[in-house]
Amino acid sequence: MQRQTPPTSPEESRDTPIEFVSPGKFSIHNPSVVNRPERIRPAPPLFLHGREEVHQHSLQLIRQARHTVHIYSPDFEPWLYDSDRMVAACKDFLLRHANNRLQILLHDSQRLLSESHRLLALIERLSSRAQIRLTHPQQETIPDCWLSIDGHGLLLRKTSAPHQGQLLCGQPAKARSYFEQFAAMWDLSRIDINLRRMPL
Repeated sequence: MQRQTPPTSPEESRDTPIEFVSPGKFSIHNPSVVNRPERIRPAPPLFLHGREEVHQHSLQLIRQARHTVHIYSPDFEPWLYDSDRMVAACKDFLLRHANNRLQILLHDSQRLLSESHRLLALIERLSSRAQIRLTHPQQETIPDCWLSIDGHGLLLRKTSAPHQGQLLCGQPAKARSYFEQFAAMWDLSRIDINLRRMPL
């Protein structure tokens, strides 16, 4: 006669140890440590020599502009800004977006009044987006003249050596300082009534 195993009570089931069989070893792959990118060093300035280099890089800057173009010049230098290519670049920039702005700040407008500057007709036609002003009479004379775009691209020249310059596209802090300086002078500037009366 077969002997029957007595049933196990619930209390005995709780006390019975559970046999654990390991399925094997697993290797854990921790993510590799991500190195932080090194801080980008400012790009060295590109030194420009001669009218053609200054003109070419001025055109390039204006063609790359997305929002603002600032020109600070003693008399809107015709050798640099009075050309068909410059007019085309400024026109394309101004028509690209309704909020784009071309602001030109001069020390003296007598040369504009005596000579025919090709950009004047464009500025008159798009007067809501482009404007020429004169610095305040008590504005301290600055030995620099420059072209800046969007607060980060800058072509800087000395008024004593206008055919030489520095192109700074990788130094946002320095470019920003000239952008802010221009904005401060623009707030104090005045509109030249003679330019408004000038036949175009």
